Amino acid sequence: VDSFHNVFIAVVYVIFMMFLGLHLSHAISSIFQTLGLNHPNYNKLIQKLGPALAALITIGYIAIPVSVMLGIIHKAGGH
Repeated sequence: VDSFHNVFIAVVYVIFMMFLGLHLSHAISSIFQTLGLNHPNYNKLIQKLGPALAALITIGYIAIPVSVMLGIIHKAGGH
């Protein structure tokens, strides 16, 4: 929490989480092919599911420093 009060650290964290999101967008979709679970009937769904899950994960991780910067999350024991 203390680190995310530093704007530089918070911005760098958000940028890296966006890169992680890009990676996950591809990785989540690709895991089905890697495991041999791809099927023509489900490929379109899988191609949409990967980016959607990656977006949810990315937004969740970005919400942490944003919440700290907005004062929603506080240090334990501190007010």
